[in-house]
Amino acid sequence: MRNKSVIMIMTMVLLGVLFISSVSWADSKTYTPPSKKGYVYTVINFQKKYGLPKKSSAFVVWGNWKKNGSISPGSTSYAATMKGFVIRLTHKKADSWPLTVTTTGTIVKGPYQGNPPSEWDSSKYKRVKW
Repeated sequence: MRNKSVIMIMTMVLLGVLFISSVSWADSKTYTPPSKKGYVYTVINFQKKYGLPKKSSAFVVWGNWKKNGSISPGSTSYAATMKGFVIRLTHKKADSWPLTVTTTGTIVKGPYQGNPPSEWDSSKYKRVKW
């Protein structure tokens, strides 16, 4: 009887850990930019709670460089209309290191190097320059 209880408890703990880890970081993409200078863009939609945009986190690893942050849609009634944010990274050297963007939101475009996406000029997306 005691063994069944231990097995059941361990199974529940394992399932809880798996659930938490799957919810924490929802989306991740890796991209290797061309070996030229420019901007790398990633468009991310906020995670939602009860149909409303919710603060989302993003984490970027590019070679030895790392950056993370939380982006909030805001606290006004205007925040309910926000869709997400656009991360712009500056590719300063003519090299070609892979970069990985991980977020609690949903990556909808990119990462890619080139011209800004239409979301960059949209009032429904916040600009994040890293």
